Amino acid sequence: TMTKITLHHKTFGKLSQNEIITKNGIYVYLCLKPFAVSSNWTYLYTDVVKLNSVLSDVDINNKRQKDCIRTGLKELEEADLIKIISNKNYDYKLDLEGMIEEYDKDNPNPYTVYEADAFKQALKDCGNNKIILKQLSDFFYRLTHNEVSIDMDSMEMYYFNVERESIAESCGIDVRSVDKYNDILVKNKLIYIYKYNYKYSDSGKQLTNAYGKYKNKDVIDDYCNKYIDDNKDIIYPSYIPRGKGSKKLMEEAKKAQYAPVEEATDEELKEHDKRHKELYAKRMAKKMEKEKTIVAESVPMKEVEEVVQAD
Repeated sequence: TMTKITLHHKTFGKLSQNEIITKNGIYVYLCLKPFAVSSNWTYLYTDVVKLNSVLSDVDINNKRQKDCIRTGLKELEEADLIKIISNKNYDYKLDLEGMIEEYDKDNPNPYTVYEADAFKQALKDCGNNKIILKQLSDFFYRLTHNEVSIDMDSMEMYYFNVERESIAESCGIDVRSVDKYNDILVKNKLIYIYKYNYKYSDSGKQLTNAYGKYKNKDVIDDYCNKYIDDNKDIIYPSYIPRGKGSKKLMEEAKKAQYAPVEEATDEELKEHDKRHKELYAKRMAKKMEKEKTIVAESVPMKEVEEVVQAD
């Protein structure tokens, strides 16, 4: 049978905000979660190799890897999520009572159930960098603490908007890494992201992407597509792929991009036009610089040496 991992949204989300818990603690938390299911029996006899097997098909056989599990266990104990009753070398007796959440009558759907294989594959896809799990924990923190669209009948939280720079700051990584891990999390259906291909006409700022649980993909798509349809007069496409209908879209985008803002002064309109021209000039300069680099790299070293000798 497939190992299931049931995540309580708020509890898992808080891990990313806890200064005690590192990516190792979050990894071990997920490894322990399948065993923390009932308050009737909270004890677990295990060892670091068995724990690691929940999220990895590769046996850990060196001290450094085993110590990462031990560190994670100590972090969870310090955060009052587990108790280490006894341990000898890498064998443990644990009390998982602190990981078992009480039923919340005000929120009957605070859980999401995943297959452990989804986490295994996500870790494989990112070279086993456990920081991806902190980014997932950060996602759940935002889902339960940000302003989100909520279905009042089921109390189901659908989506929230956040800038990538904010995620990068929270997880201690750069924006490029955020994009990489987001793609992996979406690929393995751990989260869903609606990526807006639009900018605001007045500021030129990109619309912030919408994040939610993968099972709510269709609902999120409907919300975001409706937002686009309702605001066509104040947004324009930031990228238009070549193909059928692209010419018409480009014309609409151009009209929206340079559409006069209501009651805008002549100076404001000039500044608006100037800013877009500057952005275009920067893009062209960057493109030309890239082409120069490609040309330079394509010249054989032998030819370069001949030119130097001739000089």
